[in-house]
Amino acid sequence: MYQPGDFLFGCAYYYEYQLEKDLTGMDKIDLMRRDFQRMKRAGMNYIRIAESTWSTLEKTEGVYTFDHIDVVLEEAEKAGLYVVIGTPTYAIPAWMARKYPEVCVEGKEGRVSYGPRQSMDIFNPDYRRLAENMLRAFFSHLAEHPAVIGWQLDNETKHYGSYSKYAQGAFVEYLKERFQGDVEALNNAYGLHYWSNSIYDWADFPPLQRCINGGLSGAYEHFLRHGASEFLHRQEQILSEYKRPEQFVTHNLDFNWKQFGPAGGQEGFSFGVHPDIDHYEVGKFLSLPGCDIYHPSQDRLTGKEISFCGSEIYGLKDQNYIILETESQAFKEWTPYPGQLYLQAMSHVANGAKGVAYWNWNSLHNSFETYWRGILNHDLEESRIYREISEIGQHVEKIWPAISGFTRENDIALLVSNDSLTALNYFPVDADCSYNDIVRVFYDALYELNLQCDVLHVERVEEHPELLKNYKMVLTPALYCVRPELTDLLRDFVEKGGTLVSSFKSFYANHDFTVYPERKPYKLWDLFGVCYHEFTAVGRATVAGAPAKYFAELLEAVETENVKETGGVDATAHTDITAEILERYEHPYWKEYGAISRSKVGASGHTYYFATLPAIEILKKYLAMAAKDAGVETPDCTWPLIHKTGRNAKGQMVHFLLNYSEEQAEYTWNYNEARLLPDHTPIYRGEKIILKDWDVKIIVV
Repeated sequence: MYQPGDFLFGCAYYYEYQLEKDLTGMDKIDLMRRDFQRMKRAGMNYIRIAESTWSTLEKTEGVYTFDHIDVVLEEAEKAGLYVVIGTPTYAIPAWMARKYPEVCVEGKEGRVSYGPRQSMDIFNPDYRRLAENMLRAFFSHLAEHPAVIGWQLDNETKHYGSYSKYAQGAFVEYLKERFQGDVEALNNAYGLHYWSNSIYDWADFPPLQRCINGGLSGAYEHFLRHGASEFLHRQEQILSEYKRPEQFVTHNLDFNWKQFGPAGGQEGFSFGVHPDIDHYEVGKFLSLPGCDIYHPSQDRLTGKEISFCGSEIYGLKDQNYIILETESQAFKEWTPYPGQLYLQAMSHVANGAKGVAYWNWNSLHNSFETYWRGILNHDLEESRIYREISEIGQHVEKIWPAISGFTRENDIALLVSNDSLTALNYFPVDADCSYNDIVRVFYDALYELNLQCDVLHVERVEEHPELLKNYKMVLTPALYCVRPELTDLLRDFVEKGGTLVSSFKSFYANHDFTVYPERKPYKLWDLFGVCYHEFTAVGRATVAGAPAKYFAELLEAVETENVKETGGVDATAHTDITAEILERYEHPYWKEYGAISRSKVGASGHTYYFATLPAIEILKKYLAMAAKDAGVETPDCTWPLIHKTGRNAKGQMVHFLLNYSEEQAEYTWNYNEARLLPDHTPIYRGEKIILKDWDVKIIVV
């Protein structure tokens, strides 16, 4: 019987996608039985099914057929496999598009045609009605089956850029409620008087497809993200009427998708805040947070994507999560080197994952994702990938009792913001510099220094201000949109001895994208000991001998004791701050201005401000200095050898050593006597630990 502390190791499995017979004449059900036997031999204990099957389940409106799911559940139970069922709402059947054409989402450029998945309008009342009918039939038929241990709501849900009359009508009602029916308050909040965009009757509220107002457009995107969360929440509410109490509820949250392959190609990877759904809002009603993480492999395997994305999901509620999808091989660029699959799996665990599942079991023989390869290749034979997956299963069985309940204990938090991401899309720092690009550079620098970091949404910190007491150092890269309440929390954090590190384009505007008419960084300039009145393109300026990137604020140290005479607007400015310009721009005209600053606040607080994006080695130098000021323990190795720590359910320290290199690495154990897993071999202080290429060592103290 499944227990909440169990490690979930498995894959997506689609019976309805399989061949009716293989070349040997083995039929579909016997192929499935063989698949399940192979999974069990590989140490797998669960499959995820059904999230893509609406057209198979409801071939015509109101007529439901669950035969193929029943067969899978019956055979899974016989094989001793748990099942997680995904709701099929993310890919509509053809009859729906024909009978109700408005269910196909209308975007900025018009209505999309039927064909791809996720082409529906989640605000359309016909779609919502039909989805709820399907869900009730689905849950009532399947929820009591003993093999079912959990439910996945929909699949990688977003808002799909709906500009339908239903979405925009709901947005107008949202604005009416927010502004209590006062159109002039709406006009003033977004500056709609500009270019004659103001309205004086709600009936005149215009379509948003050609909206020129970034704040109003950003508010609409914020509303759409909430709509995507509400869509999932409604599924969870319906499910709660049918599911057994012990069944968990999850969703495979995904991330911004970064292309690195040929233009228009499939190649890419997961990283960064997603612009089209609010993870924190969704996480509130998931009993088991989940996500999909796809990342580069071969020589590009660094662990950075795994670490950032896993940290963000763990940080939704400081809870272990499950990887519902990751690759075993997928693209030709991702075919892993020998040993990398185990390193990848343990990298997820080292960030707090309590389960890893692959997309998918076998490479599909036709349709859209034919060459997104699964654990088995098209020949369905047990190849190297299958054998390495089996080795992971064997290792996990041995080590999980010693690391179960793994929790993180980090001294550093990096704050992220959906609204800042959206704002910097409308008001970009540079043509090739997004919010996520800036966040990534700061996160990568911490990662390479082995400074373990939690990733928290600003809304969680605002709702739970006591969280900041857990940290010694907080980073806010490009936190463009900020509420005064958050600046007050950060001020208190620094004044009580914390270290705050920020970057250009932080503390600039409110959540309607209205720029604060005060000295920047807003409400915190005195803590930073600097302000700026000008910014410019970097051009030929360098910082510490290396080119800077994108953008440069021209910092001036502030004489806080003379704040009133220098035009300051905050009469509560500190007078005990020691401001220091660490680096200036190396440029004939900008050389008087600061690029990186440091200030000491009170007895033990510190602030750092990066007015541009320096070379990563310079960034790492000063982040290491900030960590030292904060009293964060100095890391004992640096990338490509990564050292992550936490505690198991018994409170024992667990150490993960992860070698992201084809070169052998050496690590000196500088802790008390401990046990090296899986064999519990004793290791002693001063002992050398050798890690071969792409190796992992797990140690329990």
